[in-house]
Amino acid sequence: MSGQQPRGPRGRGGGDRGGDRGSQRGRGFDRGRGQHPIFDVPSGGRGRGDGRGDRGGYRGDRGGRGDRGDRGGFRGGRGGFRGPEVFSPATGGIPAPDPKVKKVEDSYKGTASSGKELSLEPLSISQEFPLRPAFGTQGRPVLLWANYFEMVSNSNLTLHRYKVEVLEQDGKTPTGKKLKRIIELLLEEQFGNMKNQIATDYKATLVCKTALKYDQEVFSIRYRLEDEDEPSPRARTYQIRVMPVGSVDVAPLLQYLSSPRAGEPLAGKEEIIQALNIVFGHHPKTNRDLLSIGANKHFPLGRGAEAYDLSGGLTALRGFFVSVRAATSRLLVNIQVKATPCYSSLSLPDMLNSLAGNLRGPTRMHKLNRFLKRVRVSVTHIVRKNKSGQVITRIKTIEGLAHQGDGRNLPHPPQVPWLGAGPKDVKFFLDGSAAPTGDQGKKSGKKGKKGTVQPGGDSPTGSYISVYDYFKRSK
Repeated sequence: MSGQQPRGPRGRGGGDRGGDRGSQRGRGFDRGRGQHPIFDVPSGGRGRGDGRGDRGGYRGDRGGRGDRGDRGGFRGGRGGFRGPEVFSPATGGIPAPDPKVKKVEDSYKGTASSGKELSLEPLSISQEFPLRPAFGTQGRPVLLWANYFEMVSNSNLTLHRYKVEVLEQDGKTPTGKKLKRIIELLLEEQFGNMKNQIATDYKATLVCKTALKYDQEVFSIRYRLEDEDEPSPRARTYQIRVMPVGSVDVAPLLQYLSSPRAGEPLAGKEEIIQALNIVFGHHPKTNRDLLSIGANKHFPLGRGAEAYDLSGGLTALRGFFVSVRAATSRLLVNIQVKATPCYSSLSLPDMLNSLAGNLRGPTRMHKLNRFLKRVRVSVTHIVRKNKSGQVITRIKTIEGLAHQGDGRNLPHPPQVPWLGAGPKDVKFFLDGSAAPTGDQGKKSGKKGKKGTVQPGGDSPTGSYISVYDYFKRSK
């Protein structure tokens, strides 16, 4: 298998509903057995330290509906000892609130206490949210630790945005991993001198610190794999159009957030935050030791991975979600802990063996077909190396098991006796005019592609040959 791959939304979370509140009532893939070790977290660190502890356990991610995500966060245990601290300021003690932020927030309270919030004066038909009737000003202040960090940027920062479009070729437009690789090649070949000044979502947008010197340009990019020194002779060439879509300034947004009487909503606020999110997500998406899912969810791989074996060919990974949020007088970066189920990184035979216990009964081949469909694998039967001696990783996507309906529209469709038939039973039509070249790796497939091996004694028009015999002759 080609490293960890996201399995997709499954279930509503990964942990139990709350510490020592009774029986362990897991709400996710471990229902009834308590929480997995991947969700283990220290308790008590986010409370106020009065010996009461906190009020629950890590309740997990609801999953499957974007980033609405964590319903409770790390809530600790109901009582007993305090437990280890989750966070401690570098300076020690409790940091004082930012005076500038406190001043703006106090001005909100002043407006509310004067009764202006309840009058008709500030009302308008364009009001986005209902007015807050009052602010709590009595009693004891409560200290809360939150998973937010202040984002500090140059006050005159300007970000230039560009639309990236890969032009259609043969009626198809690249998507997913192929699209990401094409944009990687674009940055490498055309903007290599701007490596630290450019970011992208690897889908449709470039964000540059410095404006590019043209209004619109079309670049020709010849595709090659990540570890290849040169494109292969049959590599495709893609046309990529880059065009400006405008610039955004961060300073007006900070001024808007610092004003106690902002009035009308700031035009372009969402575009500014989107550009900043692209900047924050760029580096994790370029790191091969991280798995990125969606916009800004990232999961460490390799030695830094926090993983738990779910059995049945699946592994749970713990990572994080990062996003920029607008707040009073400043921009904040929100960090949330996330967990996702992925396909385990195993050889395909080991993967099938791990599934043996889950695939039983007359429908087992149909279940296996659904499980393997669209799984990405690293093929190893033919090894190629670059000039540095590194093995060039070749990734392929499994379309599914061999099926009786494969290639039904071809003049000579492949012969598949049953779903999931093996290489000795699946036959495809081999053109009899092909010449043998036994020293090269051959391609064949269930969809009846032409080979390059001359079957001995066959007629010039060709004949059917099993996948097993084809590769046996091509050794």
